Amino acid sequence: MGTLLWACLVIAGFCLLIRYAVSYEPTPTAHADQAVVEPVAMQFFVHPQCPCTAASVEQIDRLINQLSRTVPVIMTAYIATPAGEEYETWADTGIVNRLRTLPGTEVRCDPDAMTASAFGMKTSGALVIIRGGKQVFRGGLTALRGHAGDSDSCDAALRAAAGKQIGNQSRVEWPVFGCPLKNEPRPARMEMQP
Repeated sequence: MGTLLWACLVIAGFCLLIRYAVSYEPTPTAHADQAVVEPVAMQFFVHPQCPCTAASVEQIDRLINQLSRTVPVIMTAYIATPAGEEYETWADTGIVNRLRTLPGTEVRCDPDAMTASAFGMKTSGALVIIRGGKQVFRGGLTALRGHAGDSDSCDAALRAAAGKQIGNQSRVEWPVFGCPLKNEPRPARMEMQP
């Protein structure tokens, strides 16, 4: 009788062990109240031969790298191409080549800056950030023409794209420093984009 009891306990123990070994914790399902992170859309307008724009590209690179840690970023860089210019030749610059290396970036030809005009942009280095279908930032990322580095506008772009606001700062418009998108590459005067 003792051997039979012992054998039953051993078999029951093995059954429990096997049941434990093949059991799993189901993967939790997403709940309706969990936030879905929507990508941030950025439209960047570039004169490919404007020397000032190199600093703007450096700033946009930093911005994308900081944002992509928390939110997906999709950027379209529009290369303003004057009528009569061959896009491949006109856009064969270090600025455009650098843009092509940025994660999540698509580079497009913008014949005679028509897309830029549709967004109301006139100056190279202008950026529009759209989050949740709403424009949350319009302007440039540099504090001075051709100078990368810390700037209030770049900080504001980062906050706007991340959906954060400090205090009651809800400024959307920022100045753009660069060359006109439709003219020869020469510095434009500082302008506020409408």
